[in-house]
Amino acid sequence: MLKRCTRDDYEAIARLQNLVAEFFEKTKNQSYEQIIQERISWVQSQEASEPETAWRRFSHALHFRNGDEIENLILEHTEAAILWSGTNCPGVEILLNHFGEEYFMSRISESGDEGEATFITPFYGPIVMKKIEGNWKIDASKLIEHCKV
Repeated sequence: MLKRCTRDDYEAIARLQNLVAEFFEKTKNQSYEQIIQERISWVQSQEASEPETAWRRFSHALHFRNGDEIENLILEHTEAAILWSGTNCPGVEILLNHFGEEYFMSRISESGDEGEATFITPFYGPIVMKKIEGNWKIDASKLIEHCKV
């Protein structure tokens, strides 16, 4: 997972060191349960931000093969239809959607004024999102390539 969440080994090592040091410091004043609850609250607050919400909407639309919604949430791409073509096994959409709502996304970079953010997703690795006319749009190129395989 570290390879997916960082640009290189040096960043991975630095993040891991910071995480261990932060955890060690917290154990001086908090129980493990308090630390976990604090982290859960932080994750839930992150989920409310705009790009994360756009990704979750996209994930939901992808699981249910909702072409109109997918098109509204991605940057234009000539092969976008591959994202909603085909079918899932009966009932799998609900399971995929539930799983998609539960996993944690990590924002690894952001250029606030320019409206661009990069996220690490469990299935697709780094995904770039751009703010266009006030709406976050997903660069679905990686996902489209994944669908072709």
